Amino acid sequence: MDSALRSKYMISFMTYKAAFSIKTFVTKAKAPSIKGLSDVKADLHSKLKLKCRISGNPPPKVVWFKNGLKLKADGRIKLRSKRRYSHLIINRVSLEDAGHYKCIAKNVLGNATAFANVIAVNATTTTESPFWQLRKDPCPRRNFCLNGGICIYFAIVKEYACECADGYGGQRCETKVISTLSIDFQGE
Repeated sequence: MDSALRSKYMISFMTYKAAFSIKTFVTKAKAPSIKGLSDVKADLHSKLKLKCRISGNPPPKVVWFKNGLKLKADGRIKLRSKRRYSHLIINRVSLEDAGHYKCIAKNVLGNATAFANVIAVNATTTTESPFWQLRKDPCPRRNFCLNGGICIYFAIVKEYACECADGYGGQRCETKVISTLSIDFQGE
């Protein structure tokens, strides 16, 4: 348990026949928080695993939703929650599994929510374009590009890249591009 949430106390008391000491731990309550859920592209017929990293005291209960409807485990969908993690596992991804997923962690102090968009794609689709004309896919990583850059993913080489906004450059649009204007005056 997080040491910031736990305090140790000793309670002593006496009766007319004996003296007692009891050591006990008192834990501090903490509202839920969630990390780790992000957008995903899932290949059709593959296994999809969404994971929420949760914290809170008392330990939060987790509920999963897809497009606003509460999910229930069945033969293809598994919901597993442990003290610090909750997993949503979908076997044999189909086109119907695409959508807006939500992980909600609740305890007596409140709730926390995380979202992920799932896109189902056909992994057997290939393009006949030359290598230098790589297909650009939506980027599964949030905040990869900086300064308003747009993240793209090249699946064939498993590389992320950025299309930088005007005035920025670099691999992740981290560099401010300063254009210089040179004026040459020629005297008479």
